[in-house]
Amino acid sequence: MTQILRIKGGKPLKGKVKISGAKNEVTKLMVASTLFDRPFYIENVPDIEDVRITADMLRRMGVDVAFRPDKHVIALNATRMSKHEAVFGEGKANRLSILLAGPLLHKFGKAVVEKPGGCRIGERPLDLHLYYLKQLGINIEEDDYQISLNGKLTGGSIEFPYKSVGATEGALLASVYAKGTTVISNHANEPEIIELIKVLQQAGAMIEYDSEGRIKVTGVDYPLHVDHPIAVIGDRVEAISYFAAALATNGDIIAEGIDQRHIFTALAVLRRAGAKIDITNERIRVSRNGILLPLNVETDPHPALATDFQQVIAVLLSQAEGISHIHETVFEHRFTYLEQLNKLGGKFTVSTDCKPFKDCRFVNKNEHMATIKGPAFYHGGEAEITDLRAAFALAMAGLLSDNVTTLTNVHHLLRGYDRVIQKLQSLGANVELEES
Repeated sequence: MTQILRIKGGKPLKGKVKISGAKNEVTKLMVASTLFDRPFYIENVPDIEDVRITADMLRRMGVDVAFRPDKHVIALNATRMSKHEAVFGEGKANRLSILLAGPLLHKFGKAVVEKPGGCRIGERPLDLHLYYLKQLGINIEEDDYQISLNGKLTGGSIEFPYKSVGATEGALLASVYAKGTTVISNHANEPEIIELIKVLQQAGAMIEYDSEGRIKVTGVDYPLHVDHPIAVIGDRVEAISYFAAALATNGDIIAEGIDQRHIFTALAVLRRAGAKIDITNERIRVSRNGILLPLNVETDPHPALATDFQQVIAVLLSQAEGISHIHETVFEHRFTYLEQLNKLGGKFTVSTDCKPFKDCRFVNKNEHMATIKGPAFYHGGEAEITDLRAAFALAMAGLLSDNVTTLTNVHHLLRGYDRVIQKLQSLGANVELEES
């Protein structure tokens, strides 16, 4: 049996939505639990497939995991972790296995890491992970399926050629117990990374920023632990997804549980596109302030516009009168989903050029520039979800059509969006998850 998502659009999204905990924080905290010598409790946990995949991987290593999706809490106890292999269950994978290299090396002096899966959005090599592990004194062997590592973690100098979120997180997890001091330069600064640093510091890790903005980690020789529950921040990608859907459908949404500081660049983009935005400490309200306007935007590491925002913004801009451009500078093949949107009535083209922006590292190499001709009139039909963030964008196209839209590969949507069907229904959308 496979699942399909059936959408009958034509209605604006209106109402209140509670933003769930951030996927990109909770899964990293689950990995961090393997560093602690006491049970670790996480609150505001989203009920998504990525949490289940990560929980299953940790259980295979001997970690006790108790997930209560109805209570949005998870308890992890790594004190009986007995295996140095990080492997996924059959048919299940994400990109978390490589982040376990540091914790496993600390505990066992060796590690075997299954090469990760995740969304196919361009080249996502493990080079930067292998780089920081080598800088920390680790010996590495790899084949097509796994990476074998051994050695004693020792502090070193890590200067990334690009601000990679995953590599920054991995370097942090590997260096907290490393002997000596590790200095991490050109690192990412996403909100989820700051939250990870906060939790590690609460656990007793020695992490600071120096005068040049580098992360300095002094390895400790005492056990780390957190004696109180940690509440996950609101998922900024989920929030922007609902905001973009509200604007595209000429709706009106109030979102609770999201911090303005984590999405201020994206909020500015929405306002430039024609959003009316009302912000308080408790909630953010987004509706239209007249017609939608075409824009030229580009993605970049935080605090610039996140690459995970561009898919829903692309559909939003497809409803504007005129020509818009999105310049993707983080992943070089992240526009494969536009072909599926075109099947539903979109007017998207892609190119290897960077104009009207400055040339980036992908110029004349990969199709990383999207041109959007609006307004597009989505007519429904069948389309295939290509990756996690494309999933919500395709659902938006369905919400904009008066006809029925049928989407396959729904598991991508469920990987990262908590109770998405129920939330959309509560906002007035006619959506159903069906077995086929």
